[in-house]
Amino acid sequence: MHDSNSFRDKMAKGYDIQALKTYSKAYHDTIELSKKYLDTDQTALDLGCGTGITTLELVSFVKKILHPKPVNCFFACRNRPI
Repeated sequence: MHDSNSFRDKMAKGYDIQALKTYSKAYHDTIELSKKYLDTDQTALDLGCGTGITTLELVSFVKKILHPKPVNCFFACRNRPI
């Protein structure tokens, strides 16, 4: 039987590695721009969280991050608190 969580984790890790190679500047720019609008007293809503690559970078800049359907997010680092 195939474990869907391990499959997603494996796919997410590969996706993040490839995406960072290709779009490193875009991710960096998005994260830096987003930080300007965030505050540690805020709760943020992450729509379309994907692998969580951006979310994990921004989690320390807000009080909490909510996801509409966190089960469907492909978090490569599922065990990290968000």
